[in-house]
Amino acid sequence: MEVSEACISQVRYIGSSNNCKPSLLPRARRVMAPNPRVKAAFMAMRDIRISEDKLKPVLKKLLKVYDKKWELIEEENYRVLADAILDEENDKVEVQKRKSTADEDDLEEVALVREVERPLKRQVQKPRISGLSFS
Repeated sequence: MEVSEACISQVRYIGSSNNCKPSLLPRARRVMAPNPRVKAAFMAMRDIRISEDKLKPVLKKLLKVYDKKWELIEEENYRVLADAILDEENDKVEVQKRKSTADEDDLEEVALVREVERPLKRQVQKPRISGLSFS
């Protein structure tokens, strides 16, 4: 027995319907009310134009580091959070720069290997003993 789309939409918006069996309807996903502190952090970062996709992982890391002590994060209007987000962005830029310079360094190393280099130290010759023969 199939449930009609009208029946599903009726239950979504009205809450119940007389002609629809609740056992046939998909379970509604329960969404918890957002933590007011999380919501305030998102609003503060939105004011300084930091996107939610950058904010969420950094906020999780900070909560883990600070043992869920929001007071440390909320100080100075979420300055710690903003600084952590900007530091993470700077780290990503540095990693990209390192990768590009590493590629350039690899090319330079290949060029150096092709050139014949003289050893930096003089090679020590083993002393020769003349006149002795081992037979």
